[in-house]
Amino acid sequence: MWKIDRFLAATGMTEEMFGQKACGNRKLIPRIRAGGDFKLTRVNQILAFLEANKPPKRKRITAARAAE
Repeated sequence: MWKIDRFLAATGMTEEMFGQKACGNRKLIPRIRAGGDFKLTRVNQILAFLEANKPPKRKRITAARAAE
């Protein structure tokens, strides 16, 4: 679940939109949070969606660089 939470935070996507785009199910994330069951194929769909839609990495600014 932490991967999904990080993805949502990085992209600003809503839980409903994520579920719709990843699996065609807007209620996916609320169902997962409630402890609902789902098949391994659903997990694979979610992981494939996350892999295909990686948000751009944010550059880290070091203290030395920030002082410039």
